[in-house]
Amino acid sequence: MEIKPTYNNLLLKPLETDGKTSSGIIVGDASNDTCIEGFILSVGPEVKNYKVGSRVIFNKFSEKTNKITFNGEDLYIISDRDVLGTI
Repeated sequence: MEIKPTYNNLLLKPLETDGKTSSGIIVGDASNDTCIEGFILSVGPEVKNYKVGSRVIFNKFSEKTNKITFNGEDLYIISDRDVLGTI
């Protein structure tokens, strides 16, 4: 069984980070409270700008962000408008 987002929604798997920047600076948990990175697992039929496998940054506290647990994994379903940027 798989999850297929509807409309302009994306299914994301959050990226596990080690708490360091690329230059080696250790980042505390407080800085990651709002924005997180994730990989797109599936896209809805109305999504035009993103594809499966893309790495994105999104606001986990947006009004349209939904955290779910599926097969023991934490996943997010968000609107494509809630993507803040791509990596």
